[in-house]
Amino acid sequence: KEYPMMVYFYEKLSQNLHRYVGPSAGTSPNAAYYVSNGYLWFMPDIVYEVGYPGPSCVKCVVSGVQHLIQQGFVDKDAVGAAGHSWGGYQTAFLVTRTNIFKAVESGAPVSNMLSAYGGIRYDSGMSRQFQYEQTQSRIGGSPWQYPMRYTENSPIHFADKVQTPVLILHNDKDGAVPWTQGIEYFVALKRLGKEAYLFNYNGEAHGLRKSANKRDWTRRMAEYFDHHLRGAEAPAWMAEGVPYRDRATEKLPHARSYIEAHVKPSERLLALESAAEAAADERAEERRRSRAEASAAEASAGEASAGSVGEPKQAVAPAKKSSGPGTLPDIGEDAPTFSLLDEADIEHQLADYRGQKLLVWFYPKADTPGCTLQGCGLRDEFKQFEDHGVAVLGVSFDDARANTNFRTKHRFPFPLLCDQERSMAIAYGAADDAKAAYARRIAVLIDERGKVVKSWDRVNPRSFAAEALAALPQSQR
Repeated sequence: KEYPMMVYFYEKLSQNLHRYVGPSAGTSPNAAYYVSNGYLWFMPDIVYEVGYPGPSCVKCVVSGVQHLIQQGFVDKDAVGAAGHSWGGYQTAFLVTRTNIFKAVESGAPVSNMLSAYGGIRYDSGMSRQFQYEQTQSRIGGSPWQYPMRYTENSPIHFADKVQTPVLILHNDKDGAVPWTQGIEYFVALKRLGKEAYLFNYNGEAHGLRKSANKRDWTRRMAEYFDHHLRGAEAPAWMAEGVPYRDRATEKLPHARSYIEAHVKPSERLLALESAAEAAADERAEERRRSRAEASAAEASAGEASAGSVGEPKQAVAPAKKSSGPGTLPDIGEDAPTFSLLDEADIEHQLADYRGQKLLVWFYPKADTPGCTLQGCGLRDEFKQFEDHGVAVLGVSFDDARANTNFRTKHRFPFPLLCDQERSMAIAYGAADDAKAAYARRIAVLIDERGKVVKSWDRVNPRSFAAEALAALPQSQR
């Protein structure tokens, strides 16, 4: 029997051969989903020749696909390919050199190496030139040294050769690859009369972060490949497009709530939410007053007993534990809501992570030894967190520049929120008030419903990543 096959690549992926991949929505196609639905899954390694990254990919990927077709179990007319970032560039280049694929998906691709060379990484302000000369893009020098290499490795210059449908994802807040690169390729393909689709999820970064957008994109990729590789009927968005005015309501049947579908809720719902927020603020203020009164009474009792020599000290009842500022939220409680910008000026809200677990770690100061050790531990285990459906957010009082440098220097794959007003730190117990100089090193694990599962009031930076993984429910490990 012959099967449709998906080809997914980056640089080298063979080290992940025996790594379990759980079914989940995300930025790239999910191996577990496609294998469970009748597809083969192929992850070839790529060996590069400096100066020719595009042709190197063609040699390795196409020869691998041809070899598998010769084995007799691959349907040669139902082979798809997908990649994101560097993999997205290679996918965009592949279809200018081969027609072996029935359809491809290209995520955040560089389509024009010369215009990309002259840009910056928007989330850090760093020049992109080094990447093309010496590191991942492997051109081997500047455009003035090797002008033809920049041309020959750019998909945009060979868009007229494309005979394969191309699905492109490129978001407008991408801080790693300018989203104009995806637009260049899409506009060129449409001008040439090719079948191409471009998706931009407003406000999203290099990879999708909001759960509603992940689900929406995962669904559309599946519909796209099912149509081209298995003969399923084309969905309406492929045949007719999506009018701008309908882009929000069109997602509604596939989202878990109106808010996640980015549809404005009713005035009544907004009023109820405002009333709930006001009541929560009032309760928080009452807790603050109670705590202040308890502290004052305790201090007064201490002074009285110290001044009454020879008189027996009056017993003072221990203060009841407060759930106000400076106290971690209790297990089983609703996690405090928050709305903060990260180092790339992208807003994050607790509601964005509904439907997946969220690990929030507070750190005192960016790029200090303990914070670096803890962050690098989470970075090294990040794939495991992703596989378990856990998003990670770092939070400190640092500004965007400090957190950008911190994230870029250590290649953190997760956002770093800038809580300069201390609002989130106070709500989660990492600070007592807005005058706190540094956040306390604490962490909170939140489940898919927004409930607190685990909290750490003391954190060992060296072992925290392992402790957080161990705290996941048994079924998730």
